[in-house]
Amino acid sequence: MDKDIMETVLTEMLEEQKQSNLLNGENTQAIMELIKRVSAIEKKQDQQLLSPVSIDSKQIERTVSENTDKIIKIIAEQPKEFVQHKRILLFPEHGAAEYYKLVYGRLFKWIAIFSIACFLCDFGKNYIAAYQEKSWYRDGYEQLLKEKQENTHETKQKARIKTELKNTMRNRPQDTIQNKPPDTIQNRPAE
Repeated sequence: MDKDIMETVLTEMLEEQKQSNLLNGENTQAIMELIKRVSAIEKKQDQQLLSPVSIDSKQIERTVSENTDKIIKIIAEQPKEFVQHKRILLFPEHGAAEYYKLVYGRLFKWIAIFSIACFLCDFGKNYIAAYQEKSWYRDGYEQLLKEKQENTHETKQKARIKTELKNTMRNRPQDTIQNKPPDTIQNRPAE
């Protein structure tokens, strides 16, 4: 290798080294300055945390109330359109599934409940009427049976009385047949 080439390479390397040393020195100085600034900032933050910050809440409240008043005035000044629509919505414009589920689900349920209640009322009326008619017929039938039993008992008594009268009439003497009282026959003087 050639001596001249070596010298040029070494001189270039030496110069680059000097430049890098200079840059390193500047970097260390910049880092030292940044460390000083960070420590100063930290000290200020510590002092701010330790000392209470006086916040004027009345001023904030005043600005907020002024701004809300402005907002209310702006809203009040805007024109308002109120249009009332009175209509029956069988087919709604928005949210049809929820509407049908809500309205017609309840409607069919109440129709079913009403029809069942009407059926039960009608059934109850018919049952009560049938029961009253049945009890009326039963009471009438029982009354007829009672009357029939009384009539048969009376006819039996009348028949028995008639047969007893016939028997007594056959067995009595002739004087009694002539419609004379029985004591006059017995109390007559003997002839």
